[in-house]
Amino acid sequence: MIELNILRTRLDRFRKQQIVLNLFIIYFAGLAFLLLLLAMTFLGNKLYISRIENDIRTIEEKIAAEQKTVEYIKIREKESERLLKRMSVFAEEYEKRILWAPLLAFTGQNVPAGIWLEDFSVKPASSAPKEKKDTVTVTITGYLLPGMVNERVVIDRFVRDLSRGNVFAGVYLKEVRKKEREGMETVVFDIECELKNKRGVSDVAEASD
Repeated sequence: MIELNILRTRLDRFRKQQIVLNLFIIYFAGLAFLLLLLAMTFLGNKLYISRIENDIRTIEEKIAAEQKTVEYIKIREKESERLLKRMSVFAEEYEKRILWAPLLAFTGQNVPAGIWLEDFSVKPASSAPKEKKDTVTVTITGYLLPGMVNERVVIDRFVRDLSRGNVFAGVYLKEVRKKEREGMETVVFDIECELKNKRGVSDVAEASD
């Protein structure tokens, strides 16, 4: 009986030791698994963060390159704006200019014999009607040589010939006067001509046909 009790006591003690040992094994195994899981998670997160940092650096480099491109485009845009402003100024000045070559050609074709043209100038209209004061008017100054018969008839014919073309909207005899020139008395006249079109090369060509 005593031996059975001793064996039972040893068996219980052994079982308790086994249970404690199993608990320790389970605890350390779980702890090791948890540490391994945490280490794998840490390494995975670290790799993920490193990849994100690389992507961020790549994006920053692209942004920096694109920023340079944007700045270059802005500089070129400002230069283009300045050029456009200059071109608009040049265009306005061009529109204000009169094409003298075709105008002189048309006028020269209609000059009667005995008349000499002396000056072409752009002046404010004085003989034109009030409603046409804002039109572009060219004043033609010429003279007739002394001894010519019917000076006024020749001048009137010149005015009529200039009025027949498609160059001038209106032609007005402004003044006829006598002037001493190199010891000779000449008849000087001023004719005001309203232009139809300052850029009217085609009008001049049509009128000359």
